[in-house]
Amino acid sequence: MMHKIAYLLTLSLLVVSCSLEKGYKEITADGKFKISIPAFLNKSNDLNPEASLEYYHLRQEFYTMVIDEPIIDVNNAIVDNNLEEYYSFDINGYAELVFEDLESRSDFKKVSEVNSKTINGLQSKHVTYHGIFEGVDISYQIRVYEGEKDYYQVHVWTLNRYKTRHQDNMNVIFNSFSEV
Repeated sequence: MMHKIAYLLTLSLLVVSCSLEKGYKEITADGKFKISIPAFLNKSNDLNPEASLEYYHLRQEFYTMVIDEPIIDVNNAIVDNNLEEYYSFDINGYAELVFEDLESRSDFKKVSEVNSKTINGLQSKHVTYHGIFEGVDISYQIRVYEGEKDYYQVHVWTLNRYKTRHQDNMNVIFNSFSEV
């Protein structure tokens, strides 16, 4: 009887651990964009009310979400709030606005310089943060993209102690993003 229980426990642990890190699935959201995410992630709808896509895995402590905003709405908000002298009407101004907003609302500190890169034809800006959120040590990365009509924010975070484990997954997420 003990051997049977030990066998079943070993088998179930093997199945779960093998399925966690294997492969990616491509998600298309709202007919606007597509992105590849780790196959082990589960759909969510309670990470951020502004997100158009949210996925997580609680045991792996791995989370990702995408927020999209029409460029025209962002530009109008800059004008309506008299911020034209602070933020330009392009990916540079948008990235600065998003990164400053995140920094002002959290204890996150930049641990990388802003990195510019064209991904799948879209200009983008990336930065990595480290900080404490609700008492938890977090590694947080965000990349913003300029699309044809929309700006996109792709957020990915995990426990700081898991950042090396999940870096490849984060890279796939960021490098797979594209408009449809």
